[in-house]
Amino acid sequence: MNVCFVASEVVPYAKTGGLADVSGALPKYLARYGCDVRVFLPLYNMVETQKYNLRPVDSMQRIGLQFGGRWIHFSVWGGMLPDSNARVFLIDCPELYHRARSIPTPPTNTSVSRFFPKLPSSAASGWGSPPTSCTATTGKPGLSR
Repeated sequence: MNVCFVASEVVPYAKTGGLADVSGALPKYLARYGCDVRVFLPLYNMVETQKYNLRPVDSMQRIGLQFGGRWIHFSVWGGMLPDSNARVFLIDCPELYHRARSIPTPPTNTSVSRFFPKLPSSAASGWGSPPTSCTATTGKPGLSR
């Protein structure tokens, strides 16, 4: 089973509450039981890319997505969720996620709320088989299910 998680926060990268704990733990368990798990979250300023061995994904740089009559560009960084076989992908979109605060609370721009859920499908468009299950968790960027 291919499982896609879309979350606004995931331990150990970003945490403001219990959502991050669940979003960090559940993918590990599913991967342990044989699921191909991919986790997506925003690349906030405070994420320590070197510490977690996160690297730009060569085929997913400067991706354009038309949104609200304009184009927004983002790149994807990838790695492994620590202590698991679950892959993690962080959406690098400075226009939306590089803020003075570590994690936007609450979203100050409704385009952030509507834009984030579209990114994983756009970033994953060249991966072949789509996910069997996709779970988007509600949180600070206002993710939709």
